[in-house]
Amino acid sequence: MNIQTILLLTVLVIAFFTDLKYKTIPNWLTLPAILAGLILGGILPDSGGLGSSFIGLLLGFVPFFIVYLAGGMGAGDVKLMGAIGAMMGYPFILGAILYTAIIGGIISVAAMIWHRTLWSSLKHIFWAGIGLLPGFEKGQIKREHNIHVPYGVAISLGTIGALLMTGNW
Repeated sequence: MNIQTILLLTVLVIAFFTDLKYKTIPNWLTLPAILAGLILGGILPDSGGLGSSFIGLLLGFVPFFIVYLAGGMGAGDVKLMGAIGAMMGYPFILGAILYTAIIGGIISVAAMIWHRTLWSSLKHIFWAGIGLLPGFEKGQIKREHNIHVPYGVAISLGTIGALLMTGNW
């Protein structure tokens, strides 16, 4: 196991528990992880290089930032995905995103079932998706649709899944 993987696992464990307990992923965790990922990517011979780390940072950060702007997740989640991309580089980040999306979807559906909002949420998503809710904005979502999903948990589990599947231990 290399230093990047050890650093990544440390960040993921901390993010997992802080998101569960405090519903936040702190900057003191994600910002140094981004910087460390870029530095390690640039100096370690077994990494993909600084270019791979930078592309990984962008691929992890940008799509999740768009979701953040739409009100779909917190800023800590966005920075955590950016940190994962910076630490592990491209193409690893693509697998991490895929596994995170799958696990995040499972957690989200489970939360809607638990809160008994699955059917109403699906109807709301359908009507908003086909454009039959003119002027649809984040503020118009009914309170029942605002269930907190600790997406840092999904990111952590999805990234560990990507580590297992790629053999990057």
